[in-house]
Amino acid sequence: MIRMRSIQSTCVALLVAALSAKAQQPTPRATADSFAYVMESQARDRWMHGRQQPRFSPYGGEHARQSIDSIRTEGRTRRLYLSIGNTQFGRDSALVVIDPSMRTASVRLGMTTFSRRIQHPGDSASFATNRRAQLGAVEFRIRDLLPSLPPVAPRIGLTWSDTIARDFRDGPYRRALRGTRVSRIIRDSSIDGRRVWIVRDSANVRYDEAYPEREGTLDTTVLISRSATGFIRGVQALDAELLLFRSREDTTRLRGEAVLRYPSGRTLTTPARYERMRRWTLYAPRAYETYLAERRAATARGFGGMVFIPSDSLEERLSNGDVRARDSLMSAWKRTSDPDEAEAISSLLEMWVRDDTSRALLDRVRIAAGDTAFLYEYLTMRAVDPDKPADSADVRAMLRFMQDPSIAWGFNLPRGQIYESLVQGMTRWPSAAKERSEDRVSCTPSACRLLAAQWRTAREQRMRDVGLVALFSMDPRRWADTVLALDAHSHPLLRSAKTLAVGTGATWPASSKKPMPPPNSDARAWLEWTSGGESYVRFEEQHRTALRMYTARTGRDLLGELQRGYRQATSDSARLVFGTILQHLGALQLSESELAEALTSGVRARFDLARGDLASQLGRSTTSLSEEKAAPLIDRLIAAVVSSTPLWRDLDSQNSPGSRTRLPGLHGGSGRIFFESDNVPASVRAKWAGRVEFMSKSEWNGREPREGGTFYVLQPIVGFGRFAQVVLTLSERIGRSAGAVPEGYAAGSTIYLMELNGEWVIVASEGWIT
Repeated sequence: MIRMRSIQSTCVALLVAALSAKAQQPTPRATADSFAYVMESQARDRWMHGRQQPRFSPYGGEHARQSIDSIRTEGRTRRLYLSIGNTQFGRDSALVVIDPSMRTASVRLGMTTFSRRIQHPGDSASFATNRRAQLGAVEFRIRDLLPSLPPVAPRIGLTWSDTIARDFRDGPYRRALRGTRVSRIIRDSSIDGRRVWIVRDSANVRYDEAYPEREGTLDTTVLISRSATGFIRGVQALDAELLLFRSREDTTRLRGEAVLRYPSGRTLTTPARYERMRRWTLYAPRAYETYLAERRAATARGFGGMVFIPSDSLEERLSNGDVRARDSLMSAWKRTSDPDEAEAISSLLEMWVRDDTSRALLDRVRIAAGDTAFLYEYLTMRAVDPDKPADSADVRAMLRFMQDPSIAWGFNLPRGQIYESLVQGMTRWPSAAKERSEDRVSCTPSACRLLAAQWRTAREQRMRDVGLVALFSMDPRRWADTVLALDAHSHPLLRSAKTLAVGTGATWPASSKKPMPPPNSDARAWLEWTSGGESYVRFEEQHRTALRMYTARTGRDLLGELQRGYRQATSDSARLVFGTILQHLGALQLSESELAEALTSGVRARFDLARGDLASQLGRSTTSLSEEKAAPLIDRLIAAVVSSTPLWRDLDSQNSPGSRTRLPGLHGGSGRIFFESDNVPASVRAKWAGRVEFMSKSEWNGREPREGGTFYVLQPIVGFGRFAQVVLTLSERIGRSAGAVPEGYAAGSTIYLMELNGEWVIVASEGWIT
């Protein structure tokens, strides 16, 4: 479910990282009267547009804090020095001046300025825009910390009213809250030995907000505004000496309308309502440290590492495919009217129900129940799932959203996601680039044709552009010129198709984005094309797609050109460039003797080319080494795991030696060591039986998941001639108390070996770790 913008839209850490570059210099930290109080706030809120159903609209959560470094008194005036947060650019702060006699307060923000670029110029511009956009939200948050002060000495029964008048404006950004609040002291109490007054308040308010939002599919900026009226009701424990509340809870309910305005003058309007529940607590220093320690402990108990392991019987049953447990939860989801409970049930099912049949059933149940937001998300994902290409039924459902943008606006959903996902899928996995049955595509032929028909029939420009991309993805020779003739600014959805039409392979943001090299180009041109400006050959799926689509469009024999470039190369570095591309295209395979000669040549370029080819060949090999030949390798692996015995010598001089450098990585140390018994010869098991426990995968999965240990799994060692591939993976569990969730990790290593002068040496390796 997409979380939507609200009055208190993001946590403090995000807000202070999004403030205007024109903000004032930070307020000096006070050097006296240090209190270091901390105000913690928690909120649950949601904006709902007119067509949203409450049960399908879970609340967004927010947890924030602000430190009150010191409070200084100057006559009747109080000055509160606040630390709002720390960013990579420095400390953010605020100064609040309270005049109790006038019952007024002023706020001066001291936010660090944006001082350097972040990765790319586009990121810098976006960062600066976000700072400006959120400045008003920060000031609102600080003012929410300030209580309504009584006009005279507090007493039980005292009632007073005050005016709420907040108005922030900065160009197109606007945020305003106006109304009248009535407060009444209902009793007194004591907190930490200090007298506090329990105050109940109620305010009738009007809220207005407006902000620009980028509409990428139209390459324009739209203006979003919301206006609503309603109430804010709360109760607080007022500390009259500190002029702060020690605790507060309030509820907000607003109703009004939300308006989306396009530069063309088109306007979409929908009813809107806002709901929020908030709680604040003021902590003294020692109490806050206790609170933080409790939170850290709770977080640690709830953190389960990077591998999810069932933590109770229900999760265990779901992960094992228990249909009764699945259906029981689905029935509970259908019955509940609580959106948070429904979201929790859905998350549980999505986490632990893994088989395709059950997942498809869950999707159908949610869609049939009328969860339109889920349907929109589901269709967005279907558009970019090449393993399950979108079919005609999917596309017809997408077209309903695409034909009428007011549907997405009425459900408070992003308007352009389906357009973008369809274009991404059809340019990443186009039909014309499919050469083999196993090659993936984003849509079935009938679905692609249904999208292509929009080029001539749709009234919405974005739908026509999606239709043109579909036509290009099926027949680049006929439609590439039409794509290239249209201006990208007026047709932003065509950008990726235009890039593909000219044969660009390196499309990531920092790349040079060179088009397909002209005929008979040298290795330097092809290196630039693959790497995007880097000094190494980088070949990915998008490069293969670009080569295939450019060949389909122009008829150029790119494969033949690359093969000639490899044969005619006069240097090892040139052969590395052409050879690497050909390897990824499956058009180059070195013989055993060629591999051995290159790997022992001492020439870096030859070594790298051979290493890549060896990894490819061994990765496809299905020939297992005999037990007699594999046993010493397995014994050496176990010795390295158990005793840190050095592995085989590394033939690549660029790699530093180390006893465990080629083994899968660990997070918490080895602990008890287990090996899967499969693929470990009986003679090796007998040798290590006293130090290693051998068991099956089912036995490992049946162990108490909170018991520590590391389970190693060795795949059959495959090879050919003098080469072998060793693949070792591990499942690591950290010892945990009974009240904590299981903590698990996984890692793996693939080691490529060559037999050289009677010994095995490492010529390449790959590794991963969660």
